[in-house]
Amino acid sequence: MYEKYITSITRRDFVKEVAAGTTAAAVIAADAFASQAARSLPADLDHKAVGEKYSQYLFTGLKDNMSAMLPSMGAPSAYFRGAWQIPGAGINMGWQVITKANFMEKEGHHHLVDEYFAIFGAQMPDIWGSFDAVVELCYGPEEEKHVITQPTFVFVPKGMHHCPLNFKVVNKPILFQAIHLGPRFHKIMNGKEYWFEGPNRSLEGWKGHPW
Repeated sequence: MYEKYITSITRRDFVKEVAAGTTAAAVIAADAFASQAARSLPADLDHKAVGEKYSQYLFTGLKDNMSAMLPSMGAPSAYFRGAWQIPGAGINMGWQVITKANFMEKEGHHHLVDEYFAIFGAQMPDIWGSFDAVVELCYGPEEEKHVITQPTFVFVPKGMHHCPLNFKVVNKPILFQAIHLGPRFHKIMNGKEYWFEGPNRSLEGWKGHPW
């Protein structure tokens, strides 16, 4: 019922999509080239001035010690925690390497914003050949279970009940990326709202959250 939100990415599909996109781009480029004379493009950025005017939009403090809270996660992990790190930002993102089996989310919940999961093999660049795991994810109020055994991208629309989430078998490390389209990570579970800004921030909003 919820298959439309979960997209497995095979190597063959990826190559076909890239080839199709490359062909389309080549046609567009040829048309543009024919309609106007080619202009000279710079070879580098050496002629650009270095400044600080927009430095508030760049953030380097991504190293995170979430592995202290989740021992199944490799350390260090990387997180961007939204608006308190870059004022005005409307996204939270995590880059976690899951190294061992872990029942990460044991209860279903929903969010007031869209969320996405990327579940890939952690050995770059071959996210397909390095995927050797079984991940179980539940969707909907009936908690329909989906079993993930290959690199997969997941869409969780705002208001959609989802989870539990179980990394049931992890024979090789998994790259798990959660993308939460809100200025602060939050969830509503069993009628209560929880929020979380990172292990080094106040845990007031996470008080009473079951593990």
